[in-house]
This record gives sequence, C-alpha cells and structure tokens, in this order.
Amino acid sequence: MAVQNQRWTWAFDAKANIESTVQGTGPIYKAVSEQTGDIAAKSLTATGILQETANSGQHVTSFPAGIMKYTAAAAISSTDIQLAVTTSGYMKVVASGDWVCGKNLSGAVTSGSIGTGLFNFANPHYIPNSLALGLA
Repeated sequence: MAVQNQRWTWAFDAKANIESTVQGTGPIYKAVSEQTGDIAAKSLTATGILQETANSGQHVTSFPAGIMKYTAAAAISSTDIQLAVTTSGYMKVVASGDWVCGKNLSGAVTSGSIGTGLFNFANPHYIPNSLALGLA
C-alpha cells in the first residue's frame, strides 16, 4: 500500500485542466511543473508531484520533496531503485542520461500503479552512464 509522510507543500496555478483524480491514468500523483502549470515530461522541468487537482486557473497542490505517492510508468522491481520523470509525468527506473529525482520505497510496483518514494525535485542529479548506476 502506498503511503505519504514527511513532505513540503507547494501550491500554484494550473495552466491546463489537470482535474482528474483517477489514479494511474489521471494526473494525480504524477510529476508537475510550476512553470508550465501542467504535467511534466522530464525531471529537470518537474517541480513536484501533484497532490490536489484543479481546472485551468485554479490552485493545485504539489509536493516538491519528501516521502510521497507516485505513478509508475513501467514495472519497478524492488526498493531503493532510483527514479526519473518520463512522458506524461510518470516515474521510471533511471537509465544513462537521466536526471534522478527520487527513490522507490515500496518494493515492487506494477506499471500504472501507485508506489511510495522519497523525492527531491529541487536538486536532481545526473546519471551520465551505467558506471554511475553501478551496473557496469
């Protein structure tokens, strides 16, 4: 079961309709960008994970750092896997060339499911190659 705990809160104006609360397919628990007021597609533009949805022009709430729920883009096999933002605000397992913004805390998470992670969108770090991932 996904949980949320210690975290920072940040509210901003939605510049797109991000009002669906359907977990897995809607925008809730996906990465967002305060600059665009919409779902983020990469770690460097993401400023947090969406927690409260809204229509364009209304306030939304995101968490830029802390222990929080997220939506998995694909299966995540275990705890401590580093995460990066991918298309449509989903979280994926990092690969060479990604910017890490979090770490999975909830064990195995299936594609499109909600997991728990430890995130810091203020200071993502770059993974230049497989050596940095400890895979080589």
